[in-house]
Amino acid sequence: MKEIEMSKFTRYLSCALLCVFMASSACTAKERLSPVSLNGYNHTLNGISYFDVKVGKQYVGGGFLDAGSGGGSEICCIGLPREWRPGLVASVTFEEYVGTTPRTLTLTSEIPRYNIKTAGYLNVHFLRGDKIKVLVTGVFLGNKDYPIQGEEARLLKSQLKSVLKK
Repeated sequence: MKEIEMSKFTRYLSCALLCVFMASSACTAKERLSPVSLNGYNHTLNGISYFDVKVGKQYVGGGFLDAGSGGGSEICCIGLPREWRPGLVASVTFEEYVGTTPRTLTLTSEIPRYNIKTAGYLNVHFLRGDKIKVLVTGVFLGNKDYPIQGEEARLLKSQLKSVLKK
């Protein structure tokens, strides 16, 4: 009789421990990520010597972006959540040159809704007025389906040339 009682006790204890383990592992389960490449677009008149992007615990560093340029190269990779969620934010730290003076800024941008199945790029746009936009997309700037269009999307090469002539 004691063997039966012990066996029931062992089963109940095992079941309880399994439930506790499953509940705690659900709380600490790692988020499923998908890799995307990093691109930078500099819409300003200042050169950017470097930029670093952090999304959650994921991090990737970007390179130099001349004034009014970008999108020419990709940096691999940063992991993004497979499922977009509200409040997903990118933190971007960068150093820009205002004339010959370096200035380091850290800005944040909420990442708009994306579909990871059609995404391949995390695009960081450095905009005039110390602003940034961070997008996850499968197309490049200039494509008719790109989320930024018109004046906001224009790289400032023509403005840069006119400033340099002065």
